[in-house]
Amino acid sequence: MRVPVGLRSLGLDPWEWPDLDELEQGRLLGEGNAGDPSSRFNQYGGVRRCNRMRKEVEAGSGYAVLACIRICGTHGLKLPDWLSAAYNARFDAVDLLVVKSWDDPKAFGSPHPKGVHLSALKKERIAGLKIWLMIHQTLDDHAVGAEFYEAIGREFLIGKTLTEKLFKATIKTYGLHDPVEARRRDARPQDGADVLVALATLTASTGRDTAPLGKASWFQT
Repeated sequence: MRVPVGLRSLGLDPWEWPDLDELEQGRLLGEGNAGDPSSRFNQYGGVRRCNRMRKEVEAGSGYAVLACIRICGTHGLKLPDWLSAAYNARFDAVDLLVVKSWDDPKAFGSPHPKGVHLSALKKERIAGLKIWLMIHQTLDDHAVGAEFYEAIGREFLIGKTLTEKLFKATIKTYGLHDPVEARRRDARPQDGADVLVALATLTASTGRDTAPLGKASWFQT
Protein backbone atom coordinates (compact mmCIF):
# COMPACT_ATOMS: atom_id res chain seq x y z
CA MET A 1 0.00 0.00 0.00
CA ARG A 2 1.34 3.42 -0.96
CA VAL A 3 2.18 5.72 1.92
CA PRO A 4 0.99 9.30 1.29
CA VAL A 5 3.77 11.83 0.88
CA GLY A 6 4.17 14.43 3.61
CA LEU A 7 4.40 17.63 1.60
CA ARG A 8 6.46 19.38 4.25
CA SER A 9 9.11 16.71 3.88
CA LEU A 10 9.50 17.05 0.13
CA GLY A 11 12.79 18.87 0.50
CA LEU A 12 14.26 21.84 -1.32
CA ASP A 13 15.21 20.14 -4.60
CA PRO A 14 12.18 19.49 -6.85
CA TRP A 15 14.26 17.08 -8.94
CA GLU A 16 14.30 14.71 -5.98
CA TRP A 17 10.57 14.77 -5.26
CA PRO A 18 8.63 11.50 -5.66
CA ASP A 19 5.53 11.06 -7.78
CA LEU A 20 2.49 12.65 -6.16
CA ASP A 21 -1.04 11.34 -6.50
CA GLU A 22 -3.94 13.59 -7.42
CA LEU A 23 -4.83 14.39 -3.81
CA GLU A 24 -1.24 15.30 -2.97
CA GLN A 25 -1.01 17.49 -6.06
CA GLY A 26 -4.20 19.22 -4.97
CA ARG A 27 -2.70 19.93 -1.58
CA LEU A 28 0.46 21.21 -3.22
CA LEU A 29 -1.63 23.52 -5.41
CA GLY A 30 -3.41 24.77 -2.29
CA GLU A 31 -0.12 25.98 -0.83
CA GLY A 32 0.17 28.91 -3.21
CA ASN A 33 -1.03 30.69 -6.31
CA ALA A 34 -1.53 28.56 -9.42
CA GLY A 35 -0.49 31.62 -11.43
CA ASP A 36 2.92 31.73 -9.72
CA PRO A 37 5.29 29.87 -12.06
CA SER A 38 7.76 29.26 -9.25
CA SER A 39 5.22 27.72 -6.86
CA ARG A 40 5.97 24.19 -5.73
CA PHE A 41 2.97 22.93 -7.70
CA ASN A 42 4.29 24.40 -10.94
CA GLN A 43 7.85 23.34 -10.19
CA TYR A 44 6.60 19.78 -9.74
CA GLY A 45 4.95 19.93 -13.15
CA GLY A 46 8.02 21.52 -14.75
CA VAL A 47 10.30 18.76 -13.49
CA ARG A 48 8.01 16.08 -14.82
CA ARG A 49 7.76 17.72 -18.25
CA CYS A 50 11.53 17.98 -18.46
CA ASN A 51 11.94 14.36 -17.43
CA ARG A 52 9.52 13.29 -20.16
CA MET A 53 11.52 15.29 -22.73
CA ARG A 54 14.82 13.85 -21.54
CA LYS A 55 14.64 10.96 -24.00
CA GLU A 56 14.30 13.49 -26.83
CA VAL A 57 17.32 15.38 -25.48
CA GLU A 58 19.36 12.19 -25.32
CA ALA A 59 18.19 11.23 -28.81
CA GLY A 60 19.81 14.41 -30.12
CA SER A 61 17.03 16.99 -30.24
CA GLY A 62 18.40 20.51 -29.85
CA TYR A 63 14.84 21.79 -29.70
CA ALA A 64 14.17 19.61 -26.66
CA VAL A 65 17.30 20.99 -24.97
CA LEU A 66 16.09 24.57 -25.41
CA ALA A 67 12.53 23.66 -24.44
CA CYS A 68 13.73 22.13 -21.18
CA ILE A 69 15.87 25.16 -20.41
CA ARG A 70 12.84 27.37 -20.99
CA ILE A 71 10.83 25.24 -18.56
CA CYS A 72 13.55 25.49 -15.94
CA GLY A 73 13.85 29.24 -16.36
CA THR A 74 10.10 29.74 -16.16
CA HIS A 75 9.72 27.76 -12.95
CA GLY A 76 12.94 28.76 -11.18
CA LEU A 77 14.46 25.29 -11.44
CA LYS A 78 18.17 24.61 -11.45
CA LEU A 79 19.38 22.73 -14.51
CA PRO A 80 19.90 19.02 -13.87
CA ASP A 81 23.31 17.62 -14.84
CA TRP A 82 22.00 15.83 -17.92
CA LEU A 83 20.48 19.03 -19.29
CA SER A 84 23.53 21.18 -18.50
CA ALA A 85 25.77 18.66 -20.27
CA ALA A 86 23.52 18.59 -23.34
CA TYR A 87 23.37 22.38 -23.53
CA ASN A 88 27.10 22.85 -23.00
CA ALA A 89 28.00 20.33 -25.71
CA ARG A 90 25.80 22.11 -28.24
CA PHE A 91 26.89 25.61 -27.22
CA ASP A 92 30.55 24.59 -27.31
CA ALA A 93 30.18 23.24 -30.82
CA VAL A 94 29.63 26.84 -31.95
CA ASP A 95 31.81 28.55 -29.35
CA LEU A 96 34.81 26.35 -30.17
CA LEU A 97 34.26 26.80 -33.92
CA VAL A 98 33.44 23.19 -34.63
CA VAL A 99 30.37 24.43 -36.52
CA LYS A 100 29.52 27.93 -37.72
CA SER A 101 25.78 28.15 -37.14
CA TRP A 102 23.38 27.70 -34.24
CA ASP A 103 21.07 25.70 -36.48
CA ASP A 104 23.73 23.12 -37.29
CA PRO A 105 22.61 19.65 -36.05
CA LYS A 106 25.64 19.57 -33.74
CA ALA A 107 24.41 22.80 -32.14
CA PHE A 108 20.64 23.20 -31.76
CA GLY A 109 19.49 22.30 -35.23
CA SER A 110 16.82 23.84 -37.41
CA PRO A 111 13.73 24.60 -35.31
CA HIS A 112 11.37 23.35 -38.02
CA PRO A 113 11.52 20.77 -40.83
CA LYS A 114 12.71 22.02 -44.21
CA GLY A 115 9.92 23.47 -46.30
CA VAL A 116 7.44 23.76 -43.45
CA HIS A 117 4.79 26.47 -43.64
CA LEU A 118 4.65 28.20 -40.28
CA SER A 119 0.98 29.09 -40.56
CA ALA A 120 0.05 25.46 -41.19
CA LEU A 121 2.28 24.25 -38.35
CA LYS A 122 0.76 26.79 -35.98
CA LYS A 123 -2.74 25.60 -36.81
CA GLU A 124 -1.69 21.99 -36.21
CA ARG A 125 -0.20 22.87 -32.83
CA ILE A 126 -3.30 24.80 -31.79
CA ALA A 127 -5.49 21.89 -32.85
CA GLY A 128 -3.23 19.45 -31.00
CA LEU A 129 -3.49 21.43 -27.78
CA LYS A 130 -7.29 21.51 -28.06
CA ILE A 131 -7.37 17.77 -28.71
CA TRP A 132 -5.07 17.03 -25.77
CA LEU A 133 -7.23 19.12 -23.45
CA MET A 134 -10.44 17.49 -24.65
CA ILE A 135 -8.98 14.00 -24.27
CA HIS A 136 -7.73 14.86 -20.78
CA GLN A 137 -11.17 16.14 -19.81
CA THR A 138 -13.29 13.34 -21.27
CA LEU A 139 -11.18 10.19 -21.08
CA ASP A 140 -12.59 8.90 -17.81
CA ASP A 141 -16.03 8.57 -19.40
CA HIS A 142 -14.90 6.54 -22.41
CA ALA A 143 -13.06 3.34 -23.30
CA VAL A 144 -9.63 3.77 -24.89
CA GLY A 145 -9.50 2.71 -28.53
CA ALA A 146 -9.97 3.73 -32.15
CA GLU A 147 -13.59 4.68 -31.53
CA PHE A 148 -12.50 7.15 -28.88
CA TYR A 149 -10.14 8.99 -31.28
CA GLU A 150 -12.89 8.92 -33.90
CA ALA A 151 -15.33 10.53 -31.47
CA ILE A 152 -12.82 13.22 -30.50
CA GLY A 153 -12.02 13.84 -34.16
CA ARG A 154 -15.67 14.48 -34.97
CA GLU A 155 -15.54 17.46 -32.63
CA PHE A 156 -12.88 18.96 -34.91
CA LEU A 157 -14.22 17.64 -38.22
CA ILE A 158 -11.16 15.43 -38.75
CA GLY A 159 -10.53 11.69 -38.84
CA LYS A 160 -9.25 9.46 -36.07
CA THR A 161 -5.79 9.06 -37.64
CA LEU A 162 -5.07 12.79 -37.74
CA THR A 163 -6.60 13.20 -34.28
CA GLU A 164 -4.22 10.67 -32.78
CA LYS A 165 -1.27 12.12 -34.72
CA LEU A 166 -1.88 15.65 -33.44
CA PHE A 167 -2.47 14.36 -29.90
CA LYS A 168 0.85 12.50 -29.81
CA ALA A 169 2.74 15.38 -31.44
CA THR A 170 1.45 17.71 -28.72
CA ILE A 171 2.71 15.37 -26.00
CA LYS A 172 6.16 15.27 -27.61
CA THR A 173 6.41 19.00 -28.31
CA TYR A 174 5.40 20.22 -24.85
CA GLY A 175 6.41 17.31 -22.63
CA LEU A 176 2.82 16.77 -21.48
CA HIS A 177 1.70 13.51 -19.90
CA ASP A 178 -0.18 10.97 -21.99
CA PRO A 179 -3.59 10.42 -20.35
CA VAL A 180 -4.44 7.61 -22.77
CA GLU A 181 -1.32 5.64 -21.87
CA ALA A 182 -1.90 6.31 -18.19
CA ARG A 183 -5.42 4.97 -18.54
CA ARG A 184 -4.16 1.82 -20.27
CA ARG A 185 -1.72 1.22 -17.42
CA ASP A 186 -4.30 2.28 -14.83
CA ALA A 187 -1.63 4.66 -13.63
CA ARG A 188 -1.88 7.72 -11.46
CA PRO A 189 -1.10 10.52 -11.14
CA GLN A 190 -2.08 12.60 -14.13
CA ASP A 191 -0.30 15.90 -13.78
CA GLY A 192 -2.63 18.80 -13.09
CA ALA A 193 0.06 21.38 -13.86
CA ASP A 194 0.09 20.17 -17.47
CA VAL A 195 -3.46 21.41 -17.93
CA LEU A 196 -2.40 24.93 -16.91
CA VAL A 197 0.52 24.77 -19.35
CA ALA A 198 -1.67 23.57 -22.21
CA LEU A 199 -4.28 26.25 -21.56
CA ALA A 200 -1.67 29.01 -21.28
CA THR A 201 0.06 27.88 -24.46
CA LEU A 202 -3.24 27.65 -26.30
CA THR A 203 -4.41 31.11 -25.29
CA ALA A 204 -0.99 32.60 -26.13
CA SER A 205 -1.05 30.90 -29.55
CA THR A 206 -4.54 32.08 -30.40
CA GLY A 207 -4.28 35.52 -28.82
CA ARG A 208 -7.51 34.91 -26.95
CA ASP A 209 -8.28 34.75 -23.25
CA THR A 210 -10.21 31.56 -23.92
CA ALA A 211 -10.13 29.17 -26.85
CA PRO A 212 -12.97 26.87 -27.94
CA LEU A 213 -12.01 23.20 -27.83
CA GLY A 214 -14.35 21.69 -30.36
CA LYS A 215 -17.43 22.01 -32.56
CA ALA A 216 -15.37 23.68 -35.27
CA SER A 217 -13.00 22.78 -38.05
CA TRP A 218 -9.60 21.90 -36.59
CA PHE A 219 -7.82 24.53 -38.67
CA GLN A 220 -9.81 27.36 -37.15
CA THR A 221 -7.92 29.18 -34.39
